[in-house]
Amino acid sequence: MEQVVDCIPIKSNDIYYQVSCFDGGHYSVNLQQLTCSCRIWQLTGIPCKHGICAILKQRLDPFDFVHEYYTIDTYLEAYEHPIYPISCEALWGNVAKIAKIGRLGARRPTTAVTESH
Repeated sequence: MEQVVDCIPIKSNDIYYQVSCFDGGHYSVNLQQLTCSCRIWQLTGIPCKHGICAILKQRLDPFDFVHEYYTIDTYLEAYEHPIYPISCEALWGNVAKIAKIGRLGARRPTTAVTESH
C-alpha cells in the first residue's frame, strides 16, 4: 500500500473514480465492478494500487474488494475432499501397453484453391 501515496483519486460518484499518478498515468476505477483500466485488478482479483487508492478515499476496507477466490471458505471448499495416495508403479501389476499415437492422417490439401469470379 506504500505505492498508493503516489496516486490522487478524483471522485466522479461513489462507484467511479479517475486516479492520477505522479508517473503521468491516468486510470479509471469502477468500485462496483471491481475493475481498473490498468487491468491488474481484473487479472488477479486483488485491487491494484489505483483501486486501493479509490477504496481508501471512500473510507472502505480494501480486503472487502478482493475476489472471493482468496477467502478461507473457498480454500476449505477446494480441499474438502481427500486426495487418495496411489501405490508405486512396481505394484500396479500387468498393465496393457498403449499403442503409440502417430500423426493424424488428415491433412490440408496441397493444391491451391482458386477463387471463382
